[in-house]
Amino acid sequence: MLDQNPAADEITRHGAYVCLRLANASSARAAGAVAIGALADKLGFAGEFAARGAPSAASIAFLRRSEATAGEIADDDLQHADAVIHVAAPAAPPVSDFCDEAACRCSAESGARKRTRAPP
Repeated sequence: MLDQNPAADEITRHGAYVCLRLANASSARAAGAVAIGALADKLGFAGEFAARGAPSAASIAFLRRSEATAGEIADDDLQHADAVIHVAAPAAPPVSDFCDEAACRCSAESGARKRTRAPP
């Protein structure tokens, strides 16, 4: 059934996935957790799964990739990621700021590589 709501085609939030490959998983997790948590706080992102009631306008979720199956569109970064961070906000700037700063912090502190995917 198609959604007949005229607002269904409007962009209501901007988001991105940051895919991380960790050079040394245990030390990278510790360093990255501190850096990413502080960055999320600085940019006003709240835990997506910790929301009580209405979700925060700007949210972050930390996902551990346990398994991936290749689809029609190849995405090696996602398929081989050790961790995935999802961020979403009503405007694009906090999302792009997060992605840029996360890439710098993670690569500097943990040897991680990042890949972002944003909707068109």
